[in-house]
Amino acid sequence: MSDALTIAAVFTGSGLALRQPSLDKLREAFGAGETLALEVQAIRSMESHRHYFAVLRNLWANLPERLASAPYAQSPETLRKHALLVTGFVGQVDVIDCGKAATAERIAAAFRSAPGDYCVADAQGPIVTRSYAKSQSVRAMGGREFQRSKTAVLEWCEAVVRGESP
Repeated sequence: MSDALTIAAVFTGSGLALRQPSLDKLREAFGAGETLALEVQAIRSMESHRHYFAVLRNLWANLPERLASAPYAQSPETLRKHALLVTGFVGQVDVIDCGKAATAERIAAAFRSAPGDYCVADAQGPIVTRSYAKSQSVRAMGGREFQRSKTAVLEWCEAVVRGESP
């Protein structure tokens, strides 16, 4: 049996209260007095998760016609990733010295048009900066950060649909 085990607990403000099925699992897997290292992760609401992606699909479907050719308007996923980036939820950032401004412009354009994971690439002089959105997976974002990112993304997208942004 693996030492990894998922348990559910409620934080009471002064400690953790284990749910009965979790307590039974712990009794089966470990002996009394064993020291355990716990990785704590807030459980996100799947209802909130589904709501987020449904609203996002609807906002994407209602983007103004003038934005149809924008790189971020290609799908609900590219819209979401772009909105994450512009609202500050940035994951990986690569900085590349291309030696010359003309080379940097070509490289940035290639990054922007490459298939695969959506990124924003900018050239400033000989330097290219390529940014990817922060993952919203449960592992990458806890419940509070997910909620903050969800709110920021939806507000930005709503502003775009109303014509108040790019």
